Amino acid sequence: MAGLYQSSMLMFDKEDERINDVCLMVKDRKFWCSKKTLSFHSESFYSMFSGNFAAANAKEIILNDPEHANDFHLFLLIIHGYRPLEEYDDATITRVMALSNQWIARLPYQLCLEHLLKSGRSQLDEKYAMAQKYKLEEYEKSIKEAIDKRNELRRLETIEHYRRNPRIAYALAQVRRYKERHDRARAQVARKLKIQGLPAHKAPLVLHGYEDGYFLRSRRNDPEFDQGD
Repeated sequence: MAGLYQSSMLMFDKEDERINDVCLMVKDRKFWCSKKTLSFHSESFYSMFSGNFAAANAKEIILNDPEHANDFHLFLLIIHGYRPLEEYDDATITRVMALSNQWIARLPYQLCLEHLLKSGRSQLDEKYAMAQKYKLEEYEKSIKEAIDKRNELRRLETIEHYRRNPRIAYALAQVRRYKERHDRARAQVARKLKIQGLPAHKAPLVLHGYEDGYFLRSRRNDPEFDQGD
């Protein structure tokens, strides 16, 4: 992290009664903070410090929600007006967004969301997995839309590639032509079965293909079905 964010004030590691009045413990690391600042940016902290909770008058509180102390540090930097998001990886920013969502802190949540949607450090599939892991519905929806657009673009690029390749285009045309002949032959046999009142499952048919065309043969060896119409 840049030297600016390593100062005592921005590391939140020094007690100063003029600017902080509570110590928050995260993974054995102390953060000296202002209850007013936390309450202003987070409805959860507002309820904690203004309600009939023991935390309202506590000087030291243990926070169990953050997975890492650095996650809470980034949260504090954001609500104090700093934007060092480029210095953190996407996983950390996603966790901070999850904390912000949990603590109902709209500013850090929105800033993290906007950064992650623009970030190219992680693949879309990785972002989608993280969004699902932390149950970030808005983020998950945005990433899902981006994945759908990516897949559609790939599909169109593949189609265009086939169109420009004469050999592939010819092969696909052959497949379509043989399928159409196959479907017509099966329809002919189905009509004959219907005329004779035979259910299709009583006379299962095998389709045989030759270079000069198709003919159908019944496993019942019924000469009536040896040839199409």
